[in-house]
Amino acid sequence: MLGTVPAIDLPPPNMKTKLITRILVACTLAAGLSSSPFLAAATVTYVVDTNLSSVALSGTVSALGITAALNEQSPGSLTAIYGGTLIANVESGSIQFVGGNQLTPLENKSLQPGPGGVAGSAPASYGGKATASLGFFGKVDALVASRQIAFDVSSAPVPLTGTTFQAKSIDYKFIAVNNPVVDYLVSGTLKANGSRALGGLLTNGVSTSGSLAGGILTIPVDASYTFLTQASGQDVEFTLKFKGTLVAKEGTAPVGPVVNFAPFVPGAPFKLSWSGSYKLQRATTLSPPDWKDFPTTSPVEIPTIKPGEYFQVVPK
Repeated sequence: MLGTVPAIDLPPPNMKTKLITRILVACTLAAGLSSSPFLAAATVTYVVDTNLSSVALSGTVSALGITAALNEQSPGSLTAIYGGTLIANVESGSIQFVGGNQLTPLENKSLQPGPGGVAGSAPASYGGKATASLGFFGKVDALVASRQIAFDVSSAPVPLTGTTFQAKSIDYKFIAVNNPVVDYLVSGTLKANGSRALGGLLTNGVSTSGSLAGGILTIPVDASYTFLTQASGQDVEFTLKFKGTLVAKEGTAPVGPVVNFAPFVPGAPFKLSWSGSYKLQRATTLSPPDWKDFPTTSPVEIPTIKPGEYFQVVPK
Protein backbone atom coordinates (compact mmCIF):
# COMPACT_ATOMS: atom_id res chain seq x y z
CA MET A 1 0.00 0.00 0.00
CA LEU A 2 1.15 3.50 -0.80
CA GLY A 3 -0.33 5.17 2.29
CA THR A 4 -1.62 8.77 2.57
CA VAL A 5 0.23 11.59 0.85
CA PRO A 6 0.99 14.20 3.54
CA ALA A 7 -0.41 17.73 3.21
CA ILE A 8 1.98 20.20 1.62
CA ASP A 9 1.82 23.91 2.58
CA LEU A 10 2.23 25.88 -0.66
CA PRO A 11 1.92 29.53 -1.65
CA PRO A 12 -0.95 30.67 -3.89
CA PRO A 13 -0.89 28.71 -7.10
CA ASN A 14 0.81 29.93 -10.20
CA MET A 15 2.70 28.12 -12.96
CA LYS A 16 5.85 27.89 -10.85
CA THR A 17 4.14 26.60 -7.69
CA LYS A 18 2.04 24.12 -9.69
CA LEU A 19 5.28 22.64 -10.99
CA ILE A 20 6.74 22.49 -7.47
CA THR A 21 3.57 20.79 -6.23
CA ARG A 22 3.82 18.08 -8.87
CA ILE A 23 7.49 17.45 -8.06
CA LEU A 24 6.84 17.21 -4.31
CA VAL A 25 3.87 14.88 -4.76
CA ALA A 26 5.85 12.73 -7.21
CA CYS A 27 8.74 12.46 -4.73
CA THR A 28 6.35 11.53 -1.92
CA LEU A 29 4.76 8.81 -4.04
CA ALA A 30 8.19 7.51 -5.07
CA ALA A 31 9.24 7.30 -1.41
CA GLY A 32 6.08 5.31 -0.68
CA LEU A 33 6.81 2.90 -3.53
CA SER A 34 10.40 2.31 -2.49
CA SER A 35 9.37 1.44 1.05
CA SER A 36 6.58 -0.92 0.00
CA PRO A 37 7.31 -4.45 1.30
CA PHE A 38 5.46 -5.95 -1.68
CA LEU A 39 7.95 -4.46 -4.12
CA ALA A 40 11.12 -5.08 -2.12
CA ALA A 41 13.39 -7.83 -3.41
CA ALA A 42 13.69 -10.90 -1.20
CA THR A 43 16.23 -13.72 -1.38
CA VAL A 44 14.34 -17.01 -1.12
CA THR A 45 15.63 -20.57 -0.78
CA TYR A 46 13.58 -23.27 -2.51
CA VAL A 47 14.19 -26.91 -1.55
CA VAL A 48 13.84 -29.39 -4.41
CA ASP A 49 11.10 -31.97 -3.77
CA THR A 50 12.58 -35.40 -4.55
CA ASN A 51 9.08 -36.86 -4.82
CA LEU A 52 8.18 -34.53 -7.70
CA SER A 53 11.52 -33.84 -9.43
CA SER A 54 13.00 -36.16 -12.01
CA VAL A 55 15.01 -35.66 -15.19
CA ALA A 56 15.45 -38.22 -17.96
CA LEU A 57 18.57 -38.57 -20.06
CA SER A 58 18.52 -39.30 -23.79
CA GLY A 59 21.14 -38.81 -26.44
CA THR A 60 23.21 -40.27 -29.23
CA VAL A 61 26.59 -41.81 -29.94
CA SER A 62 28.16 -41.06 -33.35
CA ALA A 63 31.17 -42.71 -34.98
CA LEU A 64 32.35 -43.17 -38.58
CA GLY A 65 29.32 -41.24 -39.85
CA ILE A 66 26.85 -43.53 -38.07
CA THR A 67 24.62 -42.26 -35.23
CA ALA A 68 22.91 -44.52 -32.69
CA ALA A 69 20.42 -43.60 -29.98
CA LEU A 70 21.24 -44.03 -26.31
CA ASN A 71 19.01 -46.70 -24.70
CA GLU A 72 18.46 -47.91 -21.15
CA GLN A 73 20.86 -50.45 -19.73
CA SER A 74 18.08 -51.61 -17.42
CA PRO A 75 14.58 -50.30 -16.60
CA GLY A 76 14.86 -46.76 -15.24
CA SER A 77 18.60 -46.42 -15.82
CA LEU A 78 18.10 -43.22 -17.86
CA THR A 79 15.88 -41.45 -15.32
CA ALA A 80 17.15 -39.87 -12.10
CA ILE A 81 15.49 -38.33 -9.06
CA TYR A 82 16.82 -34.89 -8.16
CA GLY A 83 17.41 -33.08 -4.88
CA GLY A 84 19.11 -29.85 -3.87
CA THR A 85 18.32 -26.17 -3.50
CA LEU A 86 17.52 -23.16 -5.68
CA ILE A 87 18.23 -19.63 -4.42
CA ALA A 88 16.42 -16.74 -6.09
CA ASN A 89 15.86 -13.02 -5.69
CA VAL A 90 12.10 -12.52 -6.03
CA GLU A 91 10.37 -9.21 -6.74
CA SER A 92 6.83 -8.40 -7.80
CA GLY A 93 7.84 -8.32 -11.46
CA SER A 94 10.86 -10.59 -11.77
CA ILE A 95 12.82 -13.57 -10.50
CA GLN A 96 16.59 -14.03 -10.62
CA PHE A 97 18.51 -17.23 -9.87
CA VAL A 98 21.62 -15.95 -8.14
CA GLY A 99 23.90 -18.99 -8.41
CA GLY A 100 25.51 -20.97 -5.64
CA ASN A 101 22.86 -23.65 -6.11
CA GLN A 102 23.36 -27.38 -6.21
CA LEU A 103 21.04 -29.71 -8.11
CA THR A 104 22.10 -33.34 -7.77
CA PRO A 105 20.69 -36.56 -9.23
CA LEU A 106 20.63 -39.51 -6.84
CA GLU A 107 23.17 -42.27 -7.53
CA ASN A 108 20.93 -45.12 -6.46
CA LYS A 109 21.55 -47.56 -9.31
CA SER A 110 24.48 -49.84 -10.13
CA LEU A 111 25.38 -49.22 -13.79
CA GLN A 112 28.05 -49.97 -16.39
CA PRO A 113 30.87 -49.29 -16.91
CA GLY A 114 32.75 -48.87 -13.65
CA PRO A 115 34.73 -45.73 -12.71
CA GLY A 116 37.30 -44.93 -15.38
CA GLY A 117 35.39 -46.95 -17.98
CA VAL A 118 36.58 -50.31 -16.67
CA ALA A 119 34.45 -53.44 -17.06
CA GLY A 120 31.93 -53.88 -14.26
CA SER A 121 29.40 -51.65 -12.55
CA ALA A 122 29.18 -49.08 -9.76
CA PRO A 123 26.66 -46.56 -8.36
CA ALA A 124 25.71 -43.93 -10.93
CA SER A 125 22.98 -41.41 -11.68
CA TYR A 126 22.45 -42.39 -15.33
CA GLY A 127 23.49 -45.38 -17.44
CA GLY A 128 22.95 -45.94 -21.15
CA LYS A 129 24.05 -48.14 -24.02
CA ALA A 130 24.15 -47.72 -27.79
CA THR A 131 24.96 -49.98 -30.74
CA ALA A 132 25.92 -48.61 -34.15
CA SER A 133 25.91 -51.08 -37.06
CA LEU A 134 28.72 -50.52 -39.55
CA GLY A 135 27.49 -53.14 -42.02
CA PHE A 136 30.41 -55.04 -43.53
CA PHE A 137 32.76 -53.38 -40.99
CA GLY A 138 30.98 -54.82 -37.96
CA LYS A 139 29.50 -52.71 -35.16
CA VAL A 140 30.37 -50.38 -32.30
CA ASP A 141 28.94 -50.86 -28.81
CA ALA A 142 29.10 -48.09 -26.21
CA LEU A 143 28.30 -48.09 -22.49
CA VAL A 144 28.12 -44.80 -20.54
CA ALA A 145 27.46 -43.97 -16.88
CA SER A 146 27.43 -40.56 -15.18
CA ARG A 147 28.85 -40.00 -11.70
CA GLN A 148 29.31 -37.13 -9.24
CA ILE A 149 27.09 -34.84 -11.36
CA ALA A 150 25.87 -31.59 -9.84
CA PHE A 151 24.47 -28.49 -11.56
CA ASP A 152 24.48 -24.83 -10.61
CA VAL A 153 21.62 -22.63 -11.86
CA SER A 154 21.82 -18.90 -12.54
CA SER A 155 20.14 -16.17 -14.58
CA ALA A 156 19.75 -12.45 -15.06
CA PRO A 157 16.47 -11.02 -13.70
CA VAL A 158 13.68 -12.77 -15.64
CA PRO A 159 10.28 -11.02 -15.95
CA LEU A 160 7.39 -12.63 -14.08
CA THR A 161 4.14 -12.41 -16.03
CA GLY A 162 1.56 -13.29 -13.42
CA THR A 163 3.00 -16.53 -12.10
CA THR A 164 5.04 -17.57 -15.15
CA PHE A 165 8.53 -16.81 -16.47
CA GLN A 166 10.72 -17.86 -19.40
CA ALA A 167 12.63 -20.95 -18.30
CA LYS A 168 14.87 -20.59 -21.38
CA SER A 169 16.59 -17.66 -19.64
CA ILE A 170 18.17 -20.01 -17.06
CA ASP A 171 21.80 -21.15 -17.36
CA TYR A 172 22.78 -24.66 -16.21
CA LYS A 173 26.44 -25.31 -15.40
CA PHE A 174 28.30 -28.37 -14.16
CA ILE A 175 29.83 -27.81 -10.71
CA ALA A 176 33.49 -28.54 -11.32
CA VAL A 177 34.50 -29.06 -7.67
CA ASN A 178 32.39 -32.25 -7.62
CA ASN A 179 34.50 -33.68 -10.47
CA PRO A 180 31.44 -34.71 -12.55
CA VAL A 181 32.27 -37.36 -15.16
CA VAL A 182 30.85 -39.67 -17.77
CA ASP A 183 32.59 -43.04 -17.72
CA TYR A 184 32.53 -44.78 -21.10
CA LEU A 185 33.47 -48.13 -22.59
CA VAL A 186 33.50 -48.51 -26.38
CA SER A 187 33.95 -51.98 -27.86
CA GLY A 188 33.61 -53.74 -31.21
CA THR A 189 35.19 -52.31 -34.35
CA LEU A 190 36.37 -49.30 -32.32
CA LYS A 191 37.76 -49.63 -28.82
CA ALA A 192 38.23 -47.11 -26.01
CA ASN A 193 37.50 -46.60 -22.36
CA GLY A 194 37.97 -43.81 -19.84
CA SER A 195 36.35 -40.91 -18.00
CA ARG A 196 35.31 -37.61 -19.57
CA ALA A 197 35.20 -34.67 -17.17
CA LEU A 198 32.07 -32.54 -17.58
CA GLY A 199 32.42 -28.79 -17.33
CA GLY A 200 30.96 -25.49 -18.42
CA LEU A 201 27.49 -24.54 -19.54
CA LEU A 202 24.83 -26.75 -21.07
CA THR A 203 22.65 -25.56 -23.96
CA ASN A 204 19.18 -24.65 -22.70
CA GLY A 205 16.59 -25.57 -25.33
CA VAL A 206 13.42 -25.49 -23.24
CA SER A 207 10.35 -24.05 -24.96
CA THR A 208 7.86 -24.01 -22.07
CA SER A 209 7.49 -21.61 -19.15
CA GLY A 210 8.41 -22.00 -15.51
CA SER A 211 6.09 -20.90 -12.73
CA LEU A 212 6.15 -19.51 -9.21
CA ALA A 213 2.87 -19.76 -7.30
CA GLY A 214 2.05 -20.25 -3.65
CA GLY A 215 5.70 -20.66 -2.72
CA ILE A 216 6.14 -23.52 -5.21
CA LEU A 217 8.71 -23.12 -7.98
CA THR A 218 8.34 -25.31 -11.09
CA ILE A 219 11.06 -25.38 -13.76
CA PRO A 220 10.93 -27.43 -16.97
CA VAL A 221 14.37 -28.75 -17.98
CA ASP A 222 15.57 -29.38 -21.53
CA ALA A 223 19.36 -28.97 -21.65
CA SER A 224 21.99 -30.67 -23.80
CA TYR A 225 25.74 -31.25 -23.72
CA THR A 226 28.09 -32.69 -26.36
CA PHE A 227 31.63 -34.02 -26.06
CA LEU A 228 34.15 -35.89 -28.22
CA THR A 229 36.53 -38.70 -27.41
CA GLN A 230 38.82 -40.94 -29.44
CA ALA A 231 38.39 -44.66 -30.09
CA SER A 232 40.96 -46.51 -32.22
CA GLY A 233 42.05 -43.15 -33.64
CA GLN A 234 38.52 -42.16 -34.67
CA ASP A 235 36.29 -39.44 -33.21
CA VAL A 236 33.34 -40.68 -31.16
CA GLU A 237 30.78 -37.98 -30.33
CA PHE A 238 28.40 -38.25 -27.37
CA THR A 239 25.36 -35.96 -27.13
CA LEU A 240 23.51 -35.96 -23.80
CA LYS A 241 20.08 -34.40 -23.37
CA PHE A 242 18.55 -33.83 -19.93
CA LYS A 243 14.77 -33.38 -19.96
CA GLY A 244 12.29 -33.29 -17.09
CA THR A 245 10.81 -31.12 -14.35
CA LEU A 246 12.12 -29.66 -11.10
CA VAL A 247 9.65 -28.75 -8.36
CA ALA A 248 10.95 -26.84 -5.33
CA LYS A 249 9.17 -25.49 -2.28
CA GLU A 250 10.01 -22.37 -0.32
CA GLY A 251 11.68 -23.31 2.94
CA THR A 252 14.91 -23.88 4.78
CA ALA A 253 17.43 -26.11 3.09
CA PRO A 254 18.44 -29.13 5.15
CA VAL A 255 22.05 -29.03 6.30
CA GLY A 256 24.02 -31.84 4.70
CA PRO A 257 27.63 -32.82 4.09
CA VAL A 258 29.70 -31.26 1.35
CA VAL A 259 31.29 -34.26 -0.38
CA ASN A 260 34.31 -33.76 -2.63
CA PHE A 261 35.83 -36.37 -4.93
CA ALA A 262 39.35 -36.32 -6.30
CA PRO A 263 39.59 -36.95 -10.07
CA PHE A 264 39.49 -40.68 -10.72
CA VAL A 265 42.76 -42.30 -11.80
CA PRO A 266 42.46 -45.91 -13.05
CA GLY A 267 44.26 -48.29 -10.70
CA ALA A 268 44.77 -45.64 -8.01
CA PRO A 269 42.89 -45.37 -4.70
CA PHE A 270 39.52 -43.59 -4.74
CA LYS A 271 39.84 -40.33 -2.76
CA LEU A 272 36.99 -38.44 -1.11
CA SER A 273 36.29 -36.09 1.78
CA TRP A 274 33.19 -34.73 3.49
CA SER A 275 32.22 -32.03 5.95
CA GLY A 276 30.20 -32.02 9.15
CA SER A 277 29.23 -34.78 11.57
CA TYR A 278 28.88 -37.61 9.05
CA LYS A 279 30.30 -41.07 8.51
CA LEU A 280 31.07 -43.37 5.60
CA GLN A 281 29.16 -46.61 5.02
CA ARG A 282 29.78 -49.53 2.66
CA ALA A 283 27.39 -52.05 1.09
CA THR A 284 27.86 -55.12 -1.07
CA THR A 285 24.29 -55.14 -2.38
CA LEU A 286 21.54 -52.58 -2.89
CA SER A 287 18.66 -55.05 -3.14
CA PRO A 288 18.20 -55.31 -0.24
CA PRO A 289 20.85 -52.84 0.99
CA ASP A 290 23.33 -54.07 3.62
CA TRP A 291 24.94 -50.76 4.65
CA LYS A 292 27.60 -51.03 7.38
CA ASP A 293 29.85 -48.38 8.89
CA PHE A 294 33.22 -48.09 7.17
CA PRO A 295 35.80 -47.43 9.94
CA THR A 296 37.47 -44.24 8.75
CA THR A 297 37.36 -40.47 9.02
CA SER A 298 37.49 -37.76 6.35
CA PRO A 299 39.51 -37.54 4.15
CA VAL A 300 39.91 -41.14 3.03
CA GLU A 301 41.59 -43.19 0.30
CA ILE A 302 39.79 -46.38 -0.71
CA PRO A 303 41.54 -49.03 -2.81
CA THR A 304 40.07 -49.44 -6.28
CA ILE A 305 36.33 -50.04 -5.86
CA LYS A 306 35.35 -53.54 -6.90
CA PRO A 307 32.17 -54.58 -8.75
CA GLY A 308 29.35 -54.94 -6.22
CA GLU A 309 30.84 -52.46 -3.76
CA TYR A 310 28.96 -49.26 -2.82
CA PHE A 311 29.60 -46.30 -0.51
CA GLN A 312 27.49 -43.52 1.03
CA VAL A 313 27.95 -40.60 3.47
CA VAL A 314 25.28 -40.45 6.22
CA PRO A 315 24.74 -38.67 9.58
CA LYS A 316 26.54 -40.20 12.58
